[in-house]
Amino acid sequence: MTSAKKPTETLGTYIKQEREKQHLSLSHFSELARIPRSNMQRIEAGVVQHPRADVLQRVANTLGIPVVDLFRHVSYTAEASLPPYRSYLESRYMRLSPEAIDELEIYFQSVAEREGIRYDEPLREPGNPNNKH
Repeated sequence: MTSAKKPTETLGTYIKQEREKQHLSLSHFSELARIPRSNMQRIEAGVVQHPRADVLQRVANTLGIPVVDLFRHVSYTAEASLPPYRSYLESRYMRLSPEAIDELEIYFQSVAEREGIRYDEPLREPGNPNNKH
């Protein structure tokens, strides 16, 4: 079950609480998430209030919580804030070799092209009337 965001709870506070629930030191957590300790410290302190989506994905994966919980804390919409496919693969499947990720990216691109989707096409913005999707 996911924690509901309290109105005054910041992203950093939420991450720190979740990390401490699992008895993870900041250093150990940073190592597991493959995020520099100084970056995590700045996120938890509230200095960085809107980390990149791929960083939030790694935090969520490491803590075992839904990334959407973190997105809510920074008012990201899932559709507009999705990480690039490669970043997603690197974050979600940390044990994959760079070569395996290359293979998956090439395969994904070929399927997207077969379906008439440009792989490098920008994501549509929610509420934008100029969206073609």
